[in-house]
Amino acid sequence: MVKKMEDGVVYMETQNDNAADKMAKDALRMKMLNDERREREEAKQAEIEAQARLDRAMAKEQFLRQQEQLAIQRYKEEQHKQELHERSLAEAERRRKQEHDKMIQQEYAWRLQEEKLNEMNRKDKERLRIQSEQKEQQQEYMRNIMKRKNDRIMTSMKNNQELELKRKEEYLYRLQQEEEREGRLEDKRRQHQEEGSKRALALALKRKHIVKEAIRQQDERRKAILDHQQETQHRLQEHELKRERYLAFKRELDELKNKNKKMNVIRQRRKEEHQRNIYAMQSRMKREKSGRIIEERNKLWEERRQTGVEAYRARELIKSTIMDMKVKSKISSNRLEQVIKDILRSKRLSPNVPTSSSSSLPAILDYNNKKKVGDEIIRVNGEVVSNNTVRSVLRSIRPLSKYTFPPA
Repeated sequence: MVKKMEDGVVYMETQNDNAADKMAKDALRMKMLNDERREREEAKQAEIEAQARLDRAMAKEQFLRQQEQLAIQRYKEEQHKQELHERSLAEAERRRKQEHDKMIQQEYAWRLQEEKLNEMNRKDKERLRIQSEQKEQQQEYMRNIMKRKNDRIMTSMKNNQELELKRKEEYLYRLQQEEEREGRLEDKRRQHQEEGSKRALALALKRKHIVKEAIRQQDERRKAILDHQQETQHRLQEHELKRERYLAFKRELDELKNKNKKMNVIRQRRKEEHQRNIYAMQSRMKREKSGRIIEERNKLWEERRQTGVEAYRARELIKSTIMDMKVKSKISSNRLEQVIKDILRSKRLSPNVPTSSSSSLPAILDYNNKKKVGDEIIRVNGEVVSNNTVRSVLRSIRPLSKYTFPPA
């Protein structure tokens, strides 16, 4: 019995020594594996950092290119605005010159109209002067005619009187010569006297009729001249009234044209002001829309960058936790599960995590450091699971391998 116990003790010591040797060998091999894994992780970390530096350099270069493009675009926009401003100034100068030319033409037309009116007034004055001169000449001519007629009448009356006196003298002389034949020729003489008296009476009546007829014709001619003068004066007054009405109508028409032109200018200015307000409103709405789009894009870029950073931190945290458990040889599935749950509680990472990813990691019991086709083997709940499975679970939190910062 004692021998059996001694054999058992020896066997236990042997087993303990073998177990100690085995544990030492396992620890040494684990240390070597950990060193190799750490070297690989460091190389991978260096590669990741180099890739990150390269990404930052590329992002910076892209940012600089975008800034240069924006500067070029702003320069082009400034050039375009300058060209538009110069065009607007040229158009305004052209319109001003056109208005000036139009005003010059209107002023020239007004001067022509004034010259025509002055010419008409001058011609009217000249016509009135000529008419007054003609009237005076006509009156002078009529006075001369009346004077000549009166002279002729007086001369005729004087001649008639002289002739009558001469005849009377001759008659007396014949009476004196024929006194002795008076008896004999008494009848003849009486008859001759009667005939003479009749002829004298007829001649006197004829003279009186001629004088009356001349006076009547003179009165008729004077009346006709006065009627013609009145008619001419009436026509001149009508012409003057027509000219005044035409000038008043012309002035009113010019005032209406000027008023219409001012109304057209005001209407055109209102249209242009309304169009400018519409363009300004559209430009302001477009600027606000582009500002909102840029703000939303920057927000999305920042969210994407933060998500990538958190995913990278989560990966590194899980890797560091597993490495720490491997180095310390303290496998704790609860700790790893708690770390993963803490990571999944993040607002940015929780929507992208599949529901089946956490169910495959209830507990990690131990590691059997074996090699099978160049891969490490892990036991999970008594089942053999490869490290690739764990890596696939870790890759379920898909980070953004490459991202660029949004342009400023």
